[in-house]
Amino acid sequence: KSVFGETHYAFNLGDVKIVAFDNSMNISNIPQQDLDWFLAQVPDADFVFLSQPLYHPSNKVMGNFDGEEIVNVKKQANQMLSAIRNSEVKAVFAAEHHMSSETQDPENENLMHYVIGAITSTINEVPQSVLQTPRFSILTIKSDGSYSVS
Repeated sequence: KSVFGETHYAFNLGDVKIVAFDNSMNISNIPQQDLDWFLAQVPDADFVFLSQPLYHPSNKVMGNFDGEEIVNVKKQANQMLSAIRNSEVKAVFAAEHHMSSETQDPENENLMHYVIGAITSTINEVPQSVLQTPRFSILTIKSDGSYSVS
């Protein structure tokens, strides 16, 4: 916080609402006031950016750490995911996997989950290329509300 400031924020780009939220403390509960803030922001959001994925087929998501479920954290993750699935959010962007992927939500066909790959050349002194070449993604939001990710 001393370097980057707030760990969560929401802003509008024209008619598009973007919510960014740091859920990276994968083994610790999110403070309730922060979770409440997130849940209040999501209903009218278009895009959500997170540190940890809330949904991914691998189940490497918030609340699962080294194959172990952290019950209270997983409960919070499920609250967040439920709020997103029941909103108008078009896409959720997250990191942490070190590999890019895109997955349609299994419960909301209008919702996509994107995981953005690492941009570094090494991970813990292992070449990133073992998983995937370093990369980043670009979100393009069009005036008609549609979007693309490249």
